[in-house]
Amino acid sequence: MINTYLHKTNLNLNFFFIFVDQTIKNKKQMIRHIVLFKLKSFESETLKNTKAQKIKLDLETLPAIIPEIKLMSVGINTNPEEQFDISLLTEFASMEDLHTYAVHPKHVAVGKIIREVLESRACVDSVI
Repeated sequence: MINTYLHKTNLNLNFFFIFVDQTIKNKKQMIRHIVLFKLKSFESETLKNTKAQKIKLDLETLPAIIPEIKLMSVGINTNPEEQFDISLLTEFASMEDLHTYAVHPKHVAVGKIIREVLESRACVDSVI
C-alpha cells in the first residue's frame, strides 16, 4: 500500500515538474525599463517640485497613447538624502516594444521637456 502511494505521488510530482518547466519555457520574457532623473537646480524647491509634478503628469499620459507600455509607475523622490528627483519604471513585452515607445512622437515630446531641466539620467533595461 505504501509503495503504491509513493509510486502515484512520484508520478504526480514528475507531472508537476514537467508542467512547471514547460510553463517557464513558454513564458515570454518581459522588459523592465527603469530611469532615474536628476533635475538641474531651480531658484526654489517650490519651482523644482512644480516642474517635477508636471513631468510626472506628462509621463503618466503616455500609457493611454502608447499601447506597448504594459505598466508604468512614476515617482517623485521624497528623501532629500538621495541624488535623483524622479523615477520611472515601465514594462514592455519585448525590446521591440521598448524601441517603439522610445521613438514614439509623444514620448519624444515629453523627453524634450525633461531634457530642458535635466542634469543627469541613469537607466537600466532588464529581462523580468
